Amino acid sequence: MARCLLFQSKLQSKFWAEAVNTSVYLLNKLPTRAVKDKTPFEAWYGFKPSVSHLKVFGCMCYALIPAERRTKLERRSALGIFVGYSSTKKGYRVYDPSTKKILVSRDIKFDEDKFWNWDDSETSQLDEDQLDISLELAENELESGDIDDPPVRGTEPLLTSIIDQKKVIGVKWVFTAKFNSDGSLNKHKARLVVKGYSQEYGTDFMETFAPIARLDTIKLLFALAVQKQWKIHQLNVKSAFLNGFLNEQIYIEQPEGFKVPGEEDKVYRLRKALYGLKQAPRAWYDRVDAYLCRLGFKKSQSEPTLYVKKTEDETLLIISVYVDDLLVTGSRTDLINDFKTQMKEVFDMTDLGAMTYFLSMEVNQSDRGIFISQQAFGLKILDKFCMTNCKSVSTPMAQGEKLTSFGNQERVDEKEYRSLVGCLLYLTATRPDLMHAVSLLSRFMHYCDTSHFKAAKRVLRYLKGTLKLGVMFKKENELRLVRYSDSDWAGSADDMRSTSGYFFTLGSGSFCWSSKKQQTVAQSTAEAEYIAVAAAVNQAIWLRKLLSDLNEEQSEATEIMVDNQSAVAIAKNPVFHGKTKHFKIKFHFVREAEQTGEISLVHCNLQDQLADILTKPLGTFRFEALREMIGDHGGLEFPLRTDNIKAIILDMLIAGTETSSTAVEWAMSELIKNPRILEKVKAKAIGRDSNYWNEAERFYPERFIDSSVDYKGTNFEFIPFGAGRRICPGMSYGMAVVELSLAQLLYHFDWKLPNGLKNEDLDMSETFGATSRRKRDLCLIPIPYHPTSSIQ
Repeated sequence: MARCLLFQSKLQSKFWAEAVNTSVYLLNKLPTRAVKDKTPFEAWYGFKPSVSHLKVFGCMCYALIPAERRTKLERRSALGIFVGYSSTKKGYRVYDPSTKKILVSRDIKFDEDKFWNWDDSETSQLDEDQLDISLELAENELESGDIDDPPVRGTEPLLTSIIDQKKVIGVKWVFTAKFNSDGSLNKHKARLVVKGYSQEYGTDFMETFAPIARLDTIKLLFALAVQKQWKIHQLNVKSAFLNGFLNEQIYIEQPEGFKVPGEEDKVYRLRKALYGLKQAPRAWYDRVDAYLCRLGFKKSQSEPTLYVKKTEDETLLIISVYVDDLLVTGSRTDLINDFKTQMKEVFDMTDLGAMTYFLSMEVNQSDRGIFISQQAFGLKILDKFCMTNCKSVSTPMAQGEKLTSFGNQERVDEKEYRSLVGCLLYLTATRPDLMHAVSLLSRFMHYCDTSHFKAAKRVLRYLKGTLKLGVMFKKENELRLVRYSDSDWAGSADDMRSTSGYFFTLGSGSFCWSSKKQQTVAQSTAEAEYIAVAAAVNQAIWLRKLLSDLNEEQSEATEIMVDNQSAVAIAKNPVFHGKTKHFKIKFHFVREAEQTGEISLVHCNLQDQLADILTKPLGTFRFEALREMIGDHGGLEFPLRTDNIKAIILDMLIAGTETSSTAVEWAMSELIKNPRILEKVKAKAIGRDSNYWNEAERFYPERFIDSSVDYKGTNFEFIPFGAGRRICPGMSYGMAVVELSLAQLLYHFDWKLPNGLKNEDLDMSETFGATSRRKRDLCLIPIPYHPTSSIQ
């Protein structure tokens, strides 16, 4: 049946697995001689199968794109090819030719009379999984003489025989796709890769290590650029590893599609590195390092991928190298442009302009500052683990939640769990609010059960509701390094070890954070805090050196905020000897750094301890407050969290109540000044007996003609009549308050003026402002009203 499905739908052979799965699905719903008078489905489940949902295999269909993954003006459905039925959830399997991915959806419209035309489709021509190199085409091109360059870049132009019995290394083609920040396809890439796993140490390579920029360094550059009001530019080196020179003699076989007829046994000797060689990253780093130093840059001793060109008083240019990406910033735009020109003279470069996307981070540079987030990557994670339509939660972990390896719950697929935690770890580059939860989940890679997977899924649910969150860097009055250190105590249910956490801020935003389990069991909260401080001091000293290389030397000691007074006292003096003599010697490095003036431990209030979010699961209010304090929000002018929203509602309530109280005051003034109208208001509609009005409940505004009450602009549906001119009719809430207040005042009391003041002498002058209040307060004497027996 699978063969028939493929032929009928004209699908390519790569869909054989989908055809087989669909065949099995259909055969289970068809009669068979193995089960008399029943289908296999009915024999197993006990009821007849439904066939109303069956569709023509390979037909065209349109899958609904969820609202959260599109804007109002984008298309609402995606064109696809129906390739089967999902076995994990209720839905259809659809192949998207534009992304070459399988998606599962229930919301699909089918066009069972149309099929995909693979011959006319551009996407079929770009299918890297089925792309073959035509040997005949390559030979014709070589014979025609149209190719003047060497067959493979980075090799000697002439084939050679094997020298000194060197081992020949194999090569293969690797096809990849490069995507933009929004997930759309940028371009397809074909790359010749060496099978480096066959290389031998000492013969084919020696040193292989090549440093790359730390994310902490890159985020420090963001904070520095915002403070200096610089723009960060990005350059990309095309095929960067091909620029590295080799010291070893490396021979490779001729690549498929480019073999020279009659000389198939000969090989190429590499002059430059190729991707796949173990020494290729090192060779590229040595090449770019030498060139940058030749241009006058000085390499940082604390960060070997950071290069600075400066004078005694001014930093001119800063370069950060991350493999084939160069981040450039500085005080002068002309120097940045000159640097780009110099790089293009030696390397094949792509000038990406102002930095907008880097390592799955979306970078938004504006006059307000720099906002970094990973919204597109977060959506990709949700889609990968089928959590796109999940219900969001307010915190990544439930307050007080504990995870353990000694549970009795069912084990889960470790491969899927590790993949999920790995994705979340990458997301913590811009999401410190996820750091503790993900760090805790990563402790169970070796043993994961349903409780761990459920906790990981909760993080995804939290991610669903906070996709737009990130870190905002804003300009501040000074560029001062501040660190927050915290620890829980015996938080691990497995070994009773504590968790250390720290934050570093530079200016307005947090740029460096960590949450790790301590390597030893702490016997007290003071010891746990002291160990956490020791880890942060190491990071603080490195950051101080890094800032010094950038001409931003910290003249004062770096303050480390600690919420444990005992830990602060231990760092300053050798007190509590009987309780601290067992501390490991390395932790007392804190005391030395304190004495030399590099750091200063400062006790802070628990409410101001930012690192609290990195050491334990918190409640919603505390979690959201800390998340706002560390600058982890959606790049808004001010973050919207629960207490912000409550404050706004309170402001609206107070403002609306003030307006309503003013309206009530004017209404009472009008009623007191006009006793006849006051008696009319005491109608049956509000529970007071009256013989004054005919049809009191009828809307009949003509009854007020020649009235002493100013009725112009008045909405006579409102009670009392005559007050509407001082009320905004759009404030339905205010109107309800006015009506309820007046009804209560008039139902329970009669009113009169004090000191024998006459009604006609009542002062009706007003003041001007947000609301037109009475110039003088209205003073009335309430007289409790007692209904007559006839009314009762």
